[in-house]
Amino acid sequence: RRTMASPTAPPLVIPPLGFAMVAPGVYRSSFPTIRNARFLQMRGLRTIVRLCKESYSQEFTAFLREHGITVVNCVTDGNKEPFAVMPPQIISAALEVMLDRGRHAILVHCLDGEHTTGCVVGCFRRIQGWALSSALQEYRQFVTRGPRILDMQCIEMFAVSPEGQALQRRRAR
Repeated sequence: RRTMASPTAPPLVIPPLGFAMVAPGVYRSSFPTIRNARFLQMRGLRTIVRLCKESYSQEFTAFLREHGITVVNCVTDGNKEPFAVMPPQIISAALEVMLDRGRHAILVHCLDGEHTTGCVVGCFRRIQGWALSSALQEYRQFVTRGPRILDMQCIEMFAVSPEGQALQRRRAR
């Protein structure tokens, strides 16, 4: 009989909370930890886009280094009333990495995997040509504590912003 402590038990494969596929080779989740390392390794992870300022544990940092996984820091406090707004340059930097197939498989995350990650993924959807209503519906699907008006406005306006227009032109080439 196998038990969890048994040396013959298979290693646990645990995804980060809120893990989901955004597109082939692009994933989203909450803050990953060493408990998620095996799962991420099985996905062929090559790049992480970190949207939050929290640091990884020493063990997880060692795992990233050992497996050649690059961390791209696009740190932001997210959209929070009344005055905190995600800079379009940060969103653009994250989207540039997400659109670069040479860096796939990619994990995009913030602390909870909801608002900030959802906003960036919503902007990604708009660059992909999704209708605003569809991008907002997907955003709402992942937000358990209620959507933020500023996130939804950001998703709406990014596609027509200078940064969003530039990404769409590059993607069309």
